[in-house]
Amino acid sequence: MRAVASLLIVFILGMILGAFIGVYVYSRYFQTGGGGLMVNNTCSLNLLLDREYYNAVLGALGSANRSVYIVMYVVKYDPGERGDPVNILLEILAELKNRGVDVKIVVDDTTYKSYNDTIYYLLSLDIPVRLDESSAVTTHTKMVIIDNSTVILGSHNWTESALMSNHEASIETNCTGIVSKALSYFDNIWAGSRSIQG
Repeated sequence: MRAVASLLIVFILGMILGAFIGVYVYSRYFQTGGGGLMVNNTCSLNLLLDREYYNAVLGALGSANRSVYIVMYVVKYDPGERGDPVNILLEILAELKNRGVDVKIVVDDTTYKSYNDTIYYLLSLDIPVRLDESSAVTTHTKMVIIDNSTVILGSHNWTESALMSNHEASIETNCTGIVSKALSYFDNIWAGSRSIQG
């Protein structure tokens, strides 16, 4: 009988200790809040569903002071709709460029063929926009890198439907390893990209 009681006490103490360890590890390495995940004190991940992406990009661009690098499959400027969310993002990019922020955009040929108003609008704002390395390559990436410290990437194109009505999912992160790899990826695409004549 004593052996059973001792085993029961050891089991209960083990469960309590395990719970405390679990809470400590969770709070130290995986703090959550608002749909985000704090991997550690310097690295967070935030899941951006549907319209959350647009607000996250607006906030990130609003805090940009050094650079904004974008690789986007489709960017659709709508000259007939002043309040279009894409138009607003492009206007912010123009303001950043005028403030001396290094802004660069690479788009796929799909943007050039289907939405060439976008290309000429960006060029008119003196924003460097280029095509990926070849029309035979599809650049389906949707990635924004801000100040070499934040990456937002996922399924959202810069179209009104993707930003306002589609079901889309993207991630925002400041994890150094991911940001560094994203920067290298952007640099490689930019280095091989094609210029567009205005």
